[in-house]
Amino acid sequence: MWLAPETLWPSAAGLLRFDHVTQRSLIYLCLLAIPVFVISLPMQNSGAHGVTGDSHAGFVDLIGFPLMLLLMLRLPRSAIFFALFVFLGTALISVLSAQTSKIKTLASVYRLIAIYTPFAIALSLSWTPQAAERAVRWFWWSGLAGVLLGMFVYWIFGAVREHQQALHLGESGGVVYRAGGMLGNSGGFSHLITGWAMSALCLRWLGFGRLPRWQLLVTLGLLIYGIIVTASRAAVLQVAAGMFFALLFMLRAGRSNAGRIVPVVGVFAIALLLLLPLAAMLVDDNFLRGVMMRFGLTDSRSLMQTSRWDNWAQLVNLLGWTPIGIGYKTTTALTSINVDNSYLRIFFEMGVLGLLSFIAFWGLVLFNLLVGDSDPNVRRVKAVAAGMLMGELARMFFSDTFTMYLSMPTMALLMGIMLRLREPDDKVGAADDTMGDAPLPAPRSRPGPRL
Repeated sequence: MWLAPETLWPSAAGLLRFDHVTQRSLIYLCLLAIPVFVISLPMQNSGAHGVTGDSHAGFVDLIGFPLMLLLMLRLPRSAIFFALFVFLGTALISVLSAQTSKIKTLASVYRLIAIYTPFAIALSLSWTPQAAERAVRWFWWSGLAGVLLGMFVYWIFGAVREHQQALHLGESGGVVYRAGGMLGNSGGFSHLITGWAMSALCLRWLGFGRLPRWQLLVTLGLLIYGIIVTASRAAVLQVAAGMFFALLFMLRAGRSNAGRIVPVVGVFAIALLLLLPLAAMLVDDNFLRGVMMRFGLTDSRSLMQTSRWDNWAQLVNLLGWTPIGIGYKTTTALTSINVDNSYLRIFFEMGVLGLLSFIAFWGLVLFNLLVGDSDPNVRRVKAVAAGMLMGELARMFFSDTFTMYLSMPTMALLMGIMLRLREPDDKVGAADDTMGDAPLPAPRSRPGPRL
């Protein structure tokens, strides 16, 4: 059952509504423009080396909520949208009930809505494997451009926002700076690199089986180098969890995919073995030392000795919990303590209701990706997409991923495409939709039992 706008407002029947071709074109525009415009290009109020950070206008701010109103989408009456609307509504209510300045936090809620707007657009359409693979392919090229431009900024200008990118070494070892793109946000830049690489490895390589060998090597090389120069432990966790669950879900999807497991595991084992030697060749000793300390590879600093755990304990003692929280984006303003945990931050700022609706939303997305499909190609792609999502959910334990309007829209958008993935009933219509793409390869042997 689809919910048309005119069922809510009779006068909406005569309003502008874009056709599916236009909506799909907007999806491709999002996949092409977000990595380049948001991560790598100069924004408003830029300083000598780039932007100052908080007063810029992101690309998703321009295409977000107004675009959703103009499209007049036919959104399904589903539990996924119900959980999403409850989550966004709780964020808005928490801001209105907060005792801090509401203007800045309302703008943050607006950005949060803009993050999930591309997801809603993608979920309103039907996607064949050919169209979905083409969308992921476009994202690979735009993401490659965004990553290289961000690296170029790091190589030429160095740190854009030194207070955000600084990595302080123990034992008076000084400070090294992490790559952060033009915006100087090493967390957002790392998220872009990891999400871009995981979409290629999981969706194009394992799922669709259409990632050329040279693109595979480029993806692996930039992923490893990106983890080094951003010194992101959350990125390592995202890659490890994402690949593990992608392989696990592939095994569940069908026995015909089991033959891919050994070479995939071998490639990533070799990549991990080459990680530190590659770092020694590409960066100086001081930066390599900083990266090793960041990953807990020295005696003076380990993962359990960081201030992160102390910060979480202090926040629990200071804020406690409430049904709707203390207000979205107000934790740092009230306590001056960084959270760096998506689930804990939602719990503090949007309360129990916000956390439950957030978990319900992504849990329902994961469940629907793992529900059995009659077509083995679709079942395989959805299985690896579910694994990719598990890596994203794991990353949220050590970063404010759900607030990253810099890079989160593309991840939510890809999940929306995967949820609506299906083989077309009309083969003629399927040929028109592929726009000249060759059919995707079929499994080599009989698939296993349905989920």
